Amino acid sequence: ATSELIPGAVEDMALNMEICDMIKGRQVPFQQAMRSLKRRLIHYNPNVQILACKLTDCCFKNTSMAFLQELAGREFVDCVVGLLVDPNTNSQVRDLLARCFQTWALAASPHPPLSFLTEAYE
Repeated sequence: ATSELIPGAVEDMALNMEICDMIKGRQVPFQQAMRSLKRRLIHYNPNVQILACKLTDCCFKNTSMAFLQELAGREFVDCVVGLLVDPNTNSQVRDLLARCFQTWALAASPHPPLSFLTEAYE
């Protein structure tokens, strides 16, 4: 994979917060929201992956513990770990994802329902 990104991966914080509010308000089933994030994280375009990582980070910081349990579950965590160890993952995507994964694991550590995420990070 190339290490250069196509210009244009601009994060829309207002839209990200709106998505977080939709998830918090249960307008989207938690598993469906998690799988949607996962699909974008494994997208072929590194810009889509970066925006998905930033949206996931926003969701991690602005949604409910119930949704965080989806993000801390095996399906999502295995996806993130897979991207981190895949040599074909764009280096900028890997760097951002590694920083976010560390932040998520540290934030999850005091919460037993999120232990799979913390254990996978360690």
